[in-house]
Amino acid sequence: MRKLRRVIYLSTLAILGTLVALLFPEITLMAMVGAATLLIIMRRLNFYKIAMMLKRFIQNTRRIYFENRLRFRTGVRAYRDAELEHSSRVCR
Repeated sequence: MRKLRRVIYLSTLAILGTLVALLFPEITLMAMVGAATLLIIMRRLNFYKIAMMLKRFIQNTRRIYFENRLRFRTGVRAYRDAELEHSSRVCR
């Protein structure tokens, strides 16, 4: 089943790629040049380090997103928010 699905996806992608290349050759050429340029830059700038930085950024962003979503759904406020609210009400 997986092999059949993979063959269907690849054939669909090949058909769409061929249609785009036939209908819009300028855009296809610019996209290929852009992809080649990106690959050359990545090779020069240590691709592994850049990939690890992007992975860490995505993980941190997802963690913050899910924490905020959980707080919003459960109604739990962070300690820092409660401290800020309390400190603004206290007269010193």
